[in-house]
Amino acid sequence: MQHRMIMKYFKIIIILIISCQSVMAQDFIPDKYLEMTFNIKSRNQYGTSFLISYNSRQYFVTARHLFANPVHKQKVTFDILKDTTWITLNGTLLISDTSQIDIAVIEIDASNYSNKAMPFKLGNTTVLGDEGYFLGFPFGLNTKDNSGLNSGFPYPLIKKVTFSGGVVEKGIYIIFLDGHNNPGFSGGPVIFIDRYSTSENKWFISGVISAYVNQKIQMVTPFGTMNYDENSGIIISIHAKHIITIIERK
Repeated sequence: MQHRMIMKYFKIIIILIISCQSVMAQDFIPDKYLEMTFNIKSRNQYGTSFLISYNSRQYFVTARHLFANPVHKQKVTFDILKDTTWITLNGTLLISDTSQIDIAVIEIDASNYSNKAMPFKLGNTTVLGDEGYFLGFPFGLNTKDNSGLNSGFPYPLIKKVTFSGGVVEKGIYIIFLDGHNNPGFSGGPVIFIDRYSTSENKWFISGVISAYVNQKIQMVTPFGTMNYDENSGIIISIHAKHIITIIERK
């Protein structure tokens, strides 16, 4: 009985958080970004994906490394989590001819079109030190859609990041973020707000989560020296501009 009461209040909290975002501080992520983010599985690889629309077509965007030996324009089967069941979908895999661009775009059939797709466009301005967010399903964790507001699709976890810097190497645009990435976030969207925009919707997707940098730690113990890797807190994200170039690749 106590468990049911806790879940009841938890449902109410989730509903209030989502429905009141428009009347609270503008830095709250619009609920549309939560609804367009999905837990994805490709064979034994789990990660995060997000659904966009571009030039009247819909695409799932995720991390390229979730697919073993990917080939441009190959037909693929993948799964999306709904409630506690994995739904199987089919699509055409689109990738860059540069393997280091860790983005995969899956064009879905028109019969599978969803109203959850977010119209995609590149953002304008991100300033060093800006704070943003990234969304995903680390270790398979999520917020269940107990309220039914999201048609049974679980909501992703949200984590904050700081735009630390970036580099262009051999045509690859890489964004460095200060935050704590975990396995399962791969393929998730990085979202910032354009503080110089006069548009009503200032939010935009700046990149796709790819990896995090490990640092080697050495600890001296009474039993000897222990060497291990530790998450440095530096996140590697691939710039969202590559999403468009992948979609438009012949």
